[in-house]
Amino acid sequence: PYQIKFEMFYLSYKYTSIILRAEQSRAEQSRARYLDIAKGIGITLVVFGHLSERYQFLRILVYSFHMPLFFIISGSLNKDSPLRQCLKNGMQKLVLPTYQILAFDLMLRILKSVLEHSQFPSLAELVNGLLIHGGVLWNAPVWFLMTLFACRLGKSLLSSLNNKIEVTFVIGCILVCLFNINVKFPSWWLTNVIMSFPFFWLGTKIKKYIVNTSNETSKTILIVLCLMWIIVAYLNGYTDINIQCNGRSYLLFLFTGISGTLIVIELSKWIEKLKIANVLEIVGKNSLIVLLTHYYICRGLIPYAIHFLKIGPNYIVQIVLTIIIVSIYYRVFSCFPHFLGQRKINTTKSSN
Repeated sequence: PYQIKFEMFYLSYKYTSIILRAEQSRAEQSRARYLDIAKGIGITLVVFGHLSERYQFLRILVYSFHMPLFFIISGSLNKDSPLRQCLKNGMQKLVLPTYQILAFDLMLRILKSVLEHSQFPSLAELVNGLLIHGGVLWNAPVWFLMTLFACRLGKSLLSSLNNKIEVTFVIGCILVCLFNINVKFPSWWLTNVIMSFPFFWLGTKIKKYIVNTSNETSKTILIVLCLMWIIVAYLNGYTDINIQCNGRSYLLFLFTGISGTLIVIELSKWIEKLKIANVLEIVGKNSLIVLLTHYYICRGLIPYAIHFLKIGPNYIVQIVLTIIIVSIYYRVFSCFPHFLGQRKINTTKSSN
């Protein structure tokens, strides 16, 4: 019986990996390599963010743009499709993996209850889990998949209507956040759309700039933009889409989210010429898999080790751990592509 259960879990995992990889490969043949590098940088910062503390300034900087980066890039790669097709693709590639993570978290919770002789999950916790709103769902980052699913559905629906309605909806989202009305809503993937959709929508509008490799921004403009981003992020304070935290002003968050994204994209064009580009590219192509699995390491295993070793919040430790975790993911993706439903990955540099 245990072998059958293991084989079922393995097949479920492999199928999830295949569809997640398929999601990562949307328009892969037609997009610039540096976008995968940018996503590699982004997911590395996600890992760092979940190893750091909210009051640390580096985390404030990271959270000022790292999720807007993914929404803008996702928007730039989004293909206009009928609502029905968008719903079908989203259910398979985004919603299904979310509920498989939920099933895994439920198994962990039940196992913990058995081992510790503690109370089993309540009905309320099960319902909240089914709604992807906490409860038995422990892996918090899955909110991104559901919010991205809602953003794609919203864009498909609005595209079928009038352009003025689409713009009005975006302005409405911005106003709701600007007057801090969104903070009164529960922290839920559906309400996260209010903060996220303007970035996703912007990505669909500037896709020609983002995917055009010939566009190069001068170093002077980049330096000025980088300084402005750091200053504005400091002034705005901590921001977090998942808990409806706008900082001092959502307009400032819009600025840091957009400017930080543009800086990373331009930086990725430069990194493309370096050896580390291979690492970031492969991790970036598999960023959804990293997103759905790293939390068990960063918020599950590592805190126990740090508590045992009595190590306080420390930038050096956090950065070193981030490098180690991302390096392990790179090795797994490079050495076991077939396990992840991929073809053999070529990590050698092109001779051209």
